[in-house]
Amino acid sequence: MTSKLLYAFASALFISKLVIVQAIREIDADFADPCVIQVGDGYYAFATRLLRELMSGTDAMPRPFPAWVAGAPAIWAPGVIQGDNGTFVMYFSASSSQDASKHCIGAATSSSITGPYTLERNPHACPLDQDGAIDANGYKDGDTYYVVYKVDGNSLDGDGTTHSTPIMLHGLNSDAISPNGGAT
Repeated sequence: MTSKLLYAFASALFISKLVIVQAIREIDADFADPCVIQVGDGYYAFATRLLRELMSGTDAMPRPFPAWVAGAPAIWAPGVIQGDNGTFVMYFSASSSQDASKHCIGAATSSSITGPYTLERNPHACPLDQDGAIDANGYKDGDTYYVVYKVDGNSLDGDGTTHSTPIMLHGLNSDAISPNGGAT
């Protein structure tokens, strides 16, 4: 069963201290792994497989891909944040050129929310010995940027054992890309 995303860009009515929110359907499609970011007075939504269609045929991450990305990559779960310098950073999962069944976390940057995004030369996280990493998202807490992602160990479970799937947190510098210490 395909669930439809009820996109909750909400309109609000303020009455005293009471807020009434009315959800409206903005995108009536399979909108997997959504990310929504507010820029100025507008909202921008990113999702697996729909970036191209929603941006009128524009690919937010044009080719060529760096060497660590598989030739016909499976790319999903974009997460976008804006760094202190105004640059937009998109974190994403991409299949690895070393083993296309496993994913690594990459980052790409753009001066515009709508792209195009330029991919970083190296992956941000690529624990292939733990079956890769997926579903990255960036955020800022105080003055510090972080990227959080999941180690995809559960995709190894078919061998009759259970593998861990830790959620990793990695501190970043003010550019929201370069690591500040190791992931925990």
